[in-house]
Amino acid sequence: MATRSAPCAARVTRLDRKPGVILGVEAHDILPRAAPLHCVVDGMDAGISELVTMIGPWMPRLVVASSRAKMGACIEDVRPDIVLLGQNADLPDVQYLCQRVRTQSIGVALLQPLQDARNRFSVFLDDAPQRIAMDAIHPSAGLAEIILRLRSLLRRSRPLGLSQRRTIGDITLDEAALTLTMNGVCAPVPLNGYRLIAPMFDLPDHVWRPEELHSIAYGSTTQTHPDLVRVALSRVRKSLAEKLDRDPIETVRGTGYRLAFIS
Repeated sequence: MATRSAPCAARVTRLDRKPGVILGVEAHDILPRAAPLHCVVDGMDAGISELVTMIGPWMPRLVVASSRAKMGACIEDVRPDIVLLGQNADLPDVQYLCQRVRTQSIGVALLQPLQDARNRFSVFLDDAPQRIAMDAIHPSAGLAEIILRLRSLLRRSRPLGLSQRRTIGDITLDEAALTLTMNGVCAPVPLNGYRLIAPMFDLPDHVWRPEELHSIAYGSTTQTHPDLVRVALSRVRKSLAEKLDRDPIETVRGTGYRLAFIS
């Protein structure tokens, strides 16, 4: 397994223990890597104005809808990448949104505590259309976590939406071609593996606990078990190591996983 330089190994992001906040990182650690997206925001929720202020500079193509009808019209006209619903959103709002989305795939972010979202949308989550990817973002989440979740949400709803080449150390992830390159050798990354590896490029020095990576990669509302991460990541690591002659992921004993790049 590849080793890291000493300075690189020391830069491990610490977890923020505040409720609903997973990653205690500064916004500038992620913002330069984020691509502008089309987003429609639920303007009927008074509490969402703070979120709009936070993400506005990062997401300039943002439309605030002041009614359910206007939100539906925006979804049909703008065909946004992501829709943000506020704390007052309920099951009929999501069902209405699904009717307006029709055949396009879309990411739906609920600005609600996870348990509230599960209570309100349990029926929908059990049988959600494949074209709808969902996640719950705690109202107290910081900008870094919000962007991490929105990027991962997009990777599930529109996997080619980010379309970036991202190089960390000696490893390059092409999010458009779904390939990983090390030392001039290129290997395809399966879609499920891409969704697990890509967050490691968002926070390359962070050690991801399995349950944490599970929540980000698949969304906090996912019905799957966290063990899925261990199984899926083991499979994709084995495949990539065979093709690249090196495992691009490092296991941190007793903690989790991180990107095994060399500075």
